[in-house]
Amino acid sequence: MEMLRELTQLKQSYFHLIVGDRSELQQNFSAYESVKDGSTVVKQVEGSKCTTLDELFTEFANAFEFPDYFGSNWAAFDECLNDLDWLPGESYLLLISDIDQVNKTSDNIFKTFVETLERSVSEWTEGRNYDGYPTPPTPFHVVFQCSNEKKNEVIKRFEMAGLRNINELSITEQ
Repeated sequence: MEMLRELTQLKQSYFHLIVGDRSELQQNFSAYESVKDGSTVVKQVEGSKCTTLDELFTEFANAFEFPDYFGSNWAAFDECLNDLDWLPGESYLLLISDIDQVNKTSDNIFKTFVETLERSVSEWTEGRNYDGYPTPPTPFHVVFQCSNEKKNEVIKRFEMAGLRNINELSITEQ
């Protein structure tokens, strides 16, 4: 459970890669869901349902229960990820399975996706003050999952998108 505790702390790295079977990832984090104290919001996105930009927006909107006004564009995506007033928590954990499937036909879209996640993580973890409404620094970790066969491809894709500070976690680590 030590790994899972680390994923709810205000401690870098905030991006993690778990290499292993998707079902093992789900099993490990399902166990976490049953023991957590309710202060961590855990959301899972299936990369296999994010092969196009429209699918990515839809999958995130469903997982995070974005408000009806979500406009299915990058600005609205960024705004909703950085708000989450409707999902109050002391920390946030985003699990993205099969990251190798996310917009695999467009490196530009994948890069924009990664940059948006980086900005969101930065805003959450550094805190912010918009219009006199301060938000304290809040842990927001992103866990990507891929199979062992896709690991090198995924790491190369992250590097091309500019994401280099990824902590590799063992799926059996508990």
